[in-house]
Amino acid sequence: MENYWFLDEQAQSLGYNYFKSDQRVLVRVNVPCKYLGPLVLKAFSNHPKFWDVITLEDDPRVPQLLWDEYENLDWKNILSGQVIANSYCVRKGLSRKAQLSMFLSKYIRKHPNCALSKAVPPTIVVDLWDAFDSSLAELGISFRNRLESCLWEVKLLFEDKSKQAKYIMKPSASNKGAEVNVFDTYEKFKGIISEWTDIREWVVQSYVERPLLLKKRKFHVRVYVVAVSSLQVYVYQNVLLLTSLDPYNPSDTDNKLSHITNTFQQQDHPNFVEADCVLLLEDMESILSNDRNIPLSEAKSIISKMMKDIGVITGEVFDAYKGEFSVFQPLPNCFEVYGVDFLIDEDFQVWLLEVNPGPDFKQTGKRLQPVIQTLVNGMVSIVTDTFFSKPAASYPSFERMNDGILHSMAEADSALVRMNECLETVLKECLIEGTGTESDFVAKTKNAMDTATELSKQLAACLEAEKHKRGHDKVKLKLLQKGFINSMKQLQEAQRIYARRHEAVIEYDLIKTACISTDDLKKAKEERDMALEIAEDAVQVNKAVVAVGKLVQEQTATITQIK
Repeated sequence: MENYWFLDEQAQSLGYNYFKSDQRVLVRVNVPCKYLGPLVLKAFSNHPKFWDVITLEDDPRVPQLLWDEYENLDWKNILSGQVIANSYCVRKGLSRKAQLSMFLSKYIRKHPNCALSKAVPPTIVVDLWDAFDSSLAELGISFRNRLESCLWEVKLLFEDKSKQAKYIMKPSASNKGAEVNVFDTYEKFKGIISEWTDIREWVVQSYVERPLLLKKRKFHVRVYVVAVSSLQVYVYQNVLLLTSLDPYNPSDTDNKLSHITNTFQQQDHPNFVEADCVLLLEDMESILSNDRNIPLSEAKSIISKMMKDIGVITGEVFDAYKGEFSVFQPLPNCFEVYGVDFLIDEDFQVWLLEVNPGPDFKQTGKRLQPVIQTLVNGMVSIVTDTFFSKPAASYPSFERMNDGILHSMAEADSALVRMNECLETVLKECLIEGTGTESDFVAKTKNAMDTATELSKQLAACLEAEKHKRGHDKVKLKLLQKGFINSMKQLQEAQRIYARRHEAVIEYDLIKTACISTDDLKKAKEERDMALEIAEDAVQVNKAVVAVGKLVQEQTATITQIK
């Protein structure tokens, strides 16, 4: 456990055991929002034989579950695994737009063919801390020069005067569409930066130039995602479509009401009509049919594919934070709902915009409040089953994502079988006589090798988690551990054979395509081996020098002491 968590209290929470009892379970509900609060209470009332709800602050009973604002939660008991809570403690990697961009970029570099690689607009993180650093001012560096040094990446975007492009800028830590601006000149960007001097970090993204329009308005898709324990991800299928207030005008970047689709920014405008700006997914079918003359059957297929893409992208977003515990810690005794925003372009490609912990549900409005009630009902059912019973195979209106986590020994058994099958595939291809092209070899083996490696990580995590559960089957766990150890030995052998075979295939490709002769290849390998020997000798020499230096220091100290 010490390999995964940074605080002792968090390590203790990994040992959290699901509460199983015939007694009723206490939940303390304190939701200040008048829109959401009654919905939460009603959702718990749907389980009258299971839950007792505490709403009074002076109630002496100790709850097993807390549903409260983030700032009010009892984090000491949550981190020690004593109580379940409706929020993760550390999730700034998702909520801060700059960190979201950095960690998704890191994931994309590792998985260049993932869905996220085509779903995240090109992004620049603008860090202004140096511009306002007083120590640099003391060195005689002017504010103007300090600011320019922070903005150089954005300035480069406008060096080619022949290209006309728009960008959207957002403060890294803001929400509800605050201070979001569209700009098409460096001067406008710099002016906005200079106006908001209290904001130290921005993200600048390429503007999606051809957004799909509904009734001539730009819109974004709001998807609610429920993350449970560490980590199951459920995507709520009743999504919202939030439109701009004014018709879309790409040439007028100063009219925010034409470009910004956040309802919070529109609600006080005299022209705001909730029914026009807050729509449901099913509304999209008829609008596509009317606006673009698309048959209803085709519109349904488009929406179905869009939801599938959204599910895959969402799964990869959470997958990107595996092991990134400094910015996202999915504690096993916590759960949380996120508002994830997407944009759709005219080619029906899905673009990820941002992830919002603690979304503002009241922006949904009264007309569609039943949609949020269904969401909260589903959350309570998922939480009830996950922490106090057994998760169901499915939940109405929710789609469970492939979270890459093995939740039971039965799932681990199946994963071990798949891992061994993948290793057999790799070894079979590696041991075939003859040499094909590198592309053929990679096509036949890489996916199986990557899958086996990923399954080994999932199995290791599952075995660690099962070991800390009370009442686990020790015999089954021991057999599973034994099988896993044997498979890991096979994986190591397969990796060694795979590397040698891959090298041989590359050499054959080079010789066959006359890129290099056999003699030159042999000579290059000899030079490489010689360089490795020299490097190894250098390491040994360096160790000897360090040892001699240490001995000299000791002898010098001894002589000094004698004197």
